[in-house]
Amino acid sequence: MRPPFTPDAIVFDLDGLLVDTEPRWEAAERRLIADLGGTWDPAVRQQLLGVGPETSARILAQHLGVADEGMVARRLLVAALEEFRRGVRALAGAQELLTALQGRVPTAVATNSRRVLADTAMAGAGLDGLVDALVCVEDVDEPKPAPDPYRRACAELGGEPTRSLAFEDSPPGIAAAVAAGLWTVAVPSVPGASVDGAHALLESLEAVDVAALVPSAGRPDG
Repeated sequence: MRPPFTPDAIVFDLDGLLVDTEPRWEAAERRLIADLGGTWDPAVRQQLLGVGPETSARILAQHLGVADEGMVARRLLVAALEEFRRGVRALAGAQELLTALQGRVPTAVATNSRRVLADTAMAGAGLDGLVDALVCVEDVDEPKPAPDPYRRACAELGGEPTRSLAFEDSPPGIAAAVAAGLWTVAVPSVPGASVDGAHALLESLEAVDVAALVPSAGRPDG
């Protein structure tokens, strides 16, 4: 995988890409559905992958047949935070890649998660302080699949989107990054998930060749 330029900036998704939070999200969603008298359906998990909190609440409310989406959103946030605090691990290659990029190219996380969850996940996975900017759902007008999170991340890093890189695991995230103009690498967290629009495909962040992304990474400093 070699982009056609040396990137101004590199922007990463969070859940399912840098941190293994998808099992925590599923546990929170299962608990919420059970507490509200519903029955779990694996198809719901697929619909929730990579979407923002308002969309998640709408999908879950429709599944449960309840009208109060705000209540569902609040209870999901509480349940997710409790699950995250049980422990979150970094996915393979994430910590090593972010560490290798430090000081060589500006990096950011652009996530549809709320900041309290993103901060908890980053700290719990040992990734706190390894990126230059963190863009959360509260920071933008529209979450992914809108391009807003990626445009905001590039602006904070001082990077031109069309000369910046994105790493994504979900269809909404890939759509957002591509719409923002970033050269997009798909690293799917769910087998069979659509990678339509992505410029490259990797099985894991462990497969990233830092020297190919940032040529200076292959040379000694000084």
